[in-house]
Amino acid sequence: MADDATGALEAGAILASLGKETVVELEMRRRASAEAHVLLVPTRHDSPAMARRRVEEVVAWAAASPAEALPRCYWKTDSTLRGPIGACFDALLQAFPLTPLVYVPAYPAMGRTVVNGILRVNGVPLAETAFAADALNPVRSSAVAEALSPELRFPIERICSPRQLRAHLETARSEALLCDAGTEADVAALFAECRAARPFPLAAGPAGGIRYWAGDCAANPPRRGPATPPRREPANPPRREPTNPPRRAPIEDVPQWLVVCGSRHPIARAQGKHARRLGFTVLATPAEESRDAEAELAALAGRAAALARGGMVIFGGDTALAVWRAMGVARLVPLGEFMPGVAVSRAAGCTFVTAAGGFPAPGLLEELLAAEER
Repeated sequence: MADDATGALEAGAILASLGKETVVELEMRRRASAEAHVLLVPTRHDSPAMARRRVEEVVAWAAASPAEALPRCYWKTDSTLRGPIGACFDALLQAFPLTPLVYVPAYPAMGRTVVNGILRVNGVPLAETAFAADALNPVRSSAVAEALSPELRFPIERICSPRQLRAHLETARSEALLCDAGTEADVAALFAECRAARPFPLAAGPAGGIRYWAGDCAANPPRRGPATPPRREPANPPRREPTNPPRRAPIEDVPQWLVVCGSRHPIARAQGKHARRLGFTVLATPAEESRDAEAELAALAGRAAALARGGMVIFGGDTALAVWRAMGVARLVPLGEFMPGVAVSRAAGCTFVTAAGGFPAPGLLEELLAAEER
C-alpha cells in the first residue's frame, strides 16, 4: 500500500524487478490475478482522521477479496516523513492485533539515513532541507518519532540493530518498531529479520526497503529488464550506495517523450528546465505558488493526456495521479526500475517514467534522449 502515486509505481517496479508478476491499482476494485499487488492509498494530504478511515477501508477491501487477506503487508511511506504516517500506522496496528509494525524510514540509495532516530537527507537534518517548506506538508522536525506522534497511540520502540529487532519480534506485541539504518546493508539486515520472523510482522518505509522485504537481495541481486549502456552522470551527483545497483528497465521501444512537471520542489523545477535545454517537449505548472494550485494541476494533466504519445516522464506524485485520472487509467503494469527512485510502467498504450519531485535522478533525461535517438 502506497501513500502517493509515484511511490506506488516505484514499489511496483521494485517488485517486478524481483521477478514477481505485479499490478499497481489506483482504485479499490476487484484484485487482479497477480503475485504482488500495489494499491494506491493517497493519504499524503489527508487529515489524521481521514487517513485512518482510508486504511480501515483498505483492510476491509482486502479481507473481502479472494485468497488470503494481506499475507504480507508493506505500507510505503514518504521518504521525508510527509503525511499522517502515525495515523496510518495506528489504524494498521488496530486492524492486526498483537502484530508489531517494523518501520525502516531510511533510503540510503537516495541519501536518506536515520541515526539515533534523526532523519537526514544527504547528511542534512530533514528539517533544514527544502522539504521543511513544502506547501502542503511542511516538515517540522528531523526526529522520526515526532512525525508519528500524537496520532500513533501504540508504544514506539527505537531499534538500533538487527539483533535488537529480532528480540522484539520474538514477542508478539502491538507496537511500532522504529529502526535506525545508515546504509543499504543496514536496511537489508533489518528486513532479513522481518522475513525470518513468524508470523510476519507488518512492515513500513520508503519504496527502497521493498526489495529487501520481498526478496533476499543481500545475497541474490534482483532480476530486472535488459541493461542499457552506462553513460556519464552530471558532476557531483547525490551520494548513493545501493547494495545491488539496478539495471535499467527497457525503454528502447519508446520513440518520443513528453516531460510533465507539476511538482514545485526545486529539484523538480530544475529537471524541467534541464529537459527544455535538452530539447524535450515540457509541460509544467508555474514555478511560483498559486492560490488555485489544484486547478493549475488539473489543466496541466488535461494537456498532458491530450498529448500522450509513446512515452511520458512525470515528476511529482500528485502530478502523476492527475495525469492518469485525466487519461482514465486505473491500473498500471510496472516494468522495473530505470534507476533507484525512478519507475517504468505501462498503461493505456503509453510508457511512463515516474519520479518523486524531490528525487534528483541524475542522468535520467540524457538516458531517455539517447534511447530515443537510437
